[in-house]
Amino acid sequence: MRRILFGASLLAFVILSGCSSFSGFDFSPMVDRQGQPVVEGEKSEDALAFVQPVQAALLWTLNYAPLNGADVRGLQVTGDEQYLYLAMPNGMVTAFHRSDQPTWVDQVAWQLLLDSPVLGGPLLHEGVLFVGTADGQLVAIEGQSGRVKWARQLSSSVDAPLVVADNRLLVRTLDSQLYAVRLRDGEIVWQTSRAAPALALQGESAPVLWQDKVIVGWENGEVEALDWRTGNTLWRQRLAIPQGRDDLARMVDVQAQPFIQDGRLYVAAFHGKLAAMDPDRGLLYWVKDLSSYRDMALFADRLVSVDDDDQLLALDLITGARIWQRDELKHRQLTDLRRWPATDQLVVGDQAGWIHWIEPLNGQVAGRMRHHSKPVVKLFPLDDNQMIVIDGEGYLSLYQVSISHE
Repeated sequence: MRRILFGASLLAFVILSGCSSFSGFDFSPMVDRQGQPVVEGEKSEDALAFVQPVQAALLWTLNYAPLNGADVRGLQVTGDEQYLYLAMPNGMVTAFHRSDQPTWVDQVAWQLLLDSPVLGGPLLHEGVLFVGTADGQLVAIEGQSGRVKWARQLSSSVDAPLVVADNRLLVRTLDSQLYAVRLRDGEIVWQTSRAAPALALQGESAPVLWQDKVIVGWENGEVEALDWRTGNTLWRQRLAIPQGRDDLARMVDVQAQPFIQDGRLYVAAFHGKLAAMDPDRGLLYWVKDLSSYRDMALFADRLVSVDDDDQLLALDLITGARIWQRDELKHRQLTDLRRWPATDQLVVGDQAGWIHWIEPLNGQVAGRMRHHSKPVVKLFPLDDNQMIVIDGEGYLSLYQVSISHE
């Protein structure tokens, strides 16, 4: 199975010192669904010119470097009161002090360089970090010291976020396999796999836990519920059917992260549908034509998604009826949607280096700030109005944002 990146290419992290520039970042021209070229930001900047600026202090920023073919899909940020933990596609796992320190050396509590790029994790659980690498290693690391506790060899690259299920770790690999691994020693409890398509998007969505079930969206367009104890299939539902003359047109990945809220499962497929489902039986409540590969966000009464043209839309959670649709950010190659905890708004980045706060009530851009580099490829909102930004020019940055709920 081959993997492709959809939209911007991804970079890998590098070092903590120095500010070497990177000029080899290359983007293909943007086109719409009809193949017509799109001038980035030409229309939307006029519509966004009077949006309220968001004030943010840059606490620290670190330089990194490219790694061809890597993806940030499975990368996570985790932490406790003392440290932020990040894993880098150059193989570096780092514990940073959350507070600003006088020098780069002081900022870093410890570092561990693994033999292969880190593409999944880190996930912190009871003081232990878990990461997955491009060569299929699943590694457990002590959070305080950076010492490796155990490592387990899996079948292929780990490029999805990791999930803890009681005393097990759920791990997806590039070859369309899902593992349940024992937390204390890395022993494999069960594993399951599905037929892989000829071509798929880079990275996978994380499994979702529901009662005694593990729900996973596969690259073949199916959603499946597995028994948490055994990995046996409980139900399957197809969201997309491969169609078209070539492998690219037939891609139907369920790559957007599925969500469960109020007993309903919400899931979207590339070149397919967005659906509300019964997580117990796999029955469909409603289905809408929508192709999406980026994470959605759920609120009390609505789901907000972004389609392949970067148009934002909100659907009623119960009926699926469209509440609003906005095109101010169209063709800006948006990141996954994230909720901003302090104001219950959405936050999203784009390829021009802008970060936008979206009002879920009506889809309006409520505020925006300009990141120091572009493109913005991943955002991690943290507690206390802080945010980690990963960009395509080589920087990992921590901001303190001045925004409050009015």
